[in-house]
Amino acid sequence: MLSITDGFLYNTRLRPNLTYLAFCLERYDALRASGNFRSRTWVIPTSGVIAIPANDSYEYQTDVPPGSIIWAWTWAGGTGFSFTVTDSCNDVALQQEVQSTNISQGNVNPGQGKQNPLSRPLVIGPPGLLNVVICNTNPTDAPNTQLILWGGEPFEEGKC
Repeated sequence: MLSITDGFLYNTRLRPNLTYLAFCLERYDALRASGNFRSRTWVIPTSGVIAIPANDSYEYQTDVPPGSIIWAWTWAGGTGFSFTVTDSCNDVALQQEVQSTNISQGNVNPGQGKQNPLSRPLVIGPPGLLNVVICNTNPTDAPNTQLILWGGEPFEEGKC
């Protein structure tokens, strides 16, 4: 028997059942069928050598092409962090509550690691700017911690 792989998450064990993941993927059917997006990951902060101060926060803004879509996130680093991501155009948050990072993926390279799908995709409006706040609740400074946002950006013919 052939193993059917879902081309969105590359998971061979997806079944139509009443789980969070199945409901999320159902909301993504239009995106999954579209052909004008190319995969993209945004890593925040871009350098792993930036240390997030103990009991403090790191605020960052990243440029994203307008019309891009974010569908999942991965946390690379330790536990004891929380983060929030909002679209600067309309202050729509990535998730309705601050996300806690109780589970760490350890060292993750873009293109690897477990994706945590959002309950709905976030479409980024013009001017294409995301506000990210990462809070460190640990008693020590934290280098080598990064948030990876998974998504897609509009693909234009003739551009690489």
